[in-house]
Amino acid sequence: MKKIILLFLIVIATITSYGQTISPNESTEFCPLVNTTFSVSIPLIKANTSISLSAVGTSTVVTGVTGITSNASTTNFTFVGVFSDDNNIQSFRVDYIKSSTGNSAFSIFEFKRIKSLKFVSTPSAINTNISSISSQICQITTHNLNFTNIRFGNGFDASVAAYGNSITQYEYLLPTGWSLNGTPSTGSWVTSTNSVTITSDQTGGNGSSIQIRALNTDCGTSLSKSPIKHIPISRPEPPLSISGATQLCFPNSYNYTLSGVPSGGVVTWNTSSYYSVSASGNTATITPTSAANGGTNITASVYLPSCGLTFTKSFPVSIGTPYVTFNIVSYPYEEPSCYEVYGIYTFQAQQATGYPNTYTGFDWGWRNLTTSAVSTDPTIYGSGYTFFPEEAGTYEIWVRPTNQCGSGVLESVKTVTVNNFCSGFRSSSSSSTIATYPNPAKDIINLTVTADAKTEKQTVKNKIIVELYESITASKVKEWKFDSQQKTYSLSIKGLRKGIYYLRYISGDDKKTKQVVID
Repeated sequence: MKKIILLFLIVIATITSYGQTISPNESTEFCPLVNTTFSVSIPLIKANTSISLSAVGTSTVVTGVTGITSNASTTNFTFVGVFSDDNNIQSFRVDYIKSSTGNSAFSIFEFKRIKSLKFVSTPSAINTNISSISSQICQITTHNLNFTNIRFGNGFDASVAAYGNSITQYEYLLPTGWSLNGTPSTGSWVTSTNSVTITSDQTGGNGSSIQIRALNTDCGTSLSKSPIKHIPISRPEPPLSISGATQLCFPNSYNYTLSGVPSGGVVTWNTSSYYSVSASGNTATITPTSAANGGTNITASVYLPSCGLTFTKSFPVSIGTPYVTFNIVSYPYEEPSCYEVYGIYTFQAQQATGYPNTYTGFDWGWRNLTTSAVSTDPTIYGSGYTFFPEEAGTYEIWVRPTNQCGSGVLESVKTVTVNNFCSGFRSSSSSSTIATYPNPAKDIINLTVTADAKTEKQTVKNKIIVELYESITASKVKEWKFDSQQKTYSLSIKGLRKGIYYLRYISGDDKKTKQVVID
């Protein structure tokens, strides 16, 4: 057992004796640009061979190998080196030939604690309590800015967190006219601590930044300063806003309020040919001067005597009834090749000209230019319209925009020709009529059919189909089928939504359509 322990100690001693050391060692903290004399010990070199010394990275060998001495196991020497102003890993390399083996060998000494602020790393990054400064223009604002004192660090080696003393001096660059701790800036760097008070002027600095950098107080403030920390500056205009009606109808008057006016601001409401203004401070009464249609702006200005600037806010309004035209298109289906009496057709209004967002509804209707008949069904207040002609002729489908002031003066028209029958259909000589009750209906619609003797004789042979269509989209929502002609049909409408529908009665070539309301 004693022999084993002795052998172990001999091995350890051998390894130690054949190691390499440097003094000051790698854990020492070094200031940049300072000459340092290093003492190096390496395994015994072969007789009559030399030692080669070189710098790795940004370090420099000032004086090479000197003072070489040797003993039974080691060779010792000194050299003078210097580290650059760079907090990176900086090294020295020693190349030699071992006496014990005659083989080439080398040693690299890495130094990671260089007290430089050249590069950003976790301990040397300035993290302020304020990420940006917003100071409303024409106002003087004060901002207390602080951060934790930084330390030196090697951002290229994760094992080294921080070293050296805390940095206590920093330089600040402010826009000209701003103040640091009460002293106005002249546009030059000013030295202070990690806790300062910054005061804006009234108008300067917009789009620039507060700049901060650390000084190397351990090794000399003339060395590299830390990367600059930027704190962006914005000088927003006063948050002015106008509230009031967006639609004006002649000859009514409307009240408007301007909000966000800074203290001391002088408010002026601008006049217009479209309206008259009666104003007092941040409130105004606007009255349209005529019933003319159009869009304009309510505009107010704020003058701030403290800085001599004027700010303007506009609020878009529409005056009078809408001045808009539409394209009337088939919807949701394509344009039919033929319009037929008692058919159901839907259209949609798509804005073509005029001011958008000035109308809130639509007036729809039709005119039969052949018979001079006009629509009597209720106006549909929506962009969609369902048309069901009961007689042939040339029709004008028309639509006008509406808002709270009434219907617009411009009428958009689509012309269609309605035939008694379309290709592939026989002409209906039926003189039957249909009626529904109650109207509005809730759960049941009663449909009655009245026909002369000739028609009644023809329809006895036909199967009867009754269809119910939604008015806006003309989509079929329900269908009933009957094997024979009846005087009255009882149709269940339970579960259907309230609204306007079209009921279509079909008996062979005999087709009739009736508008119904479900309540």
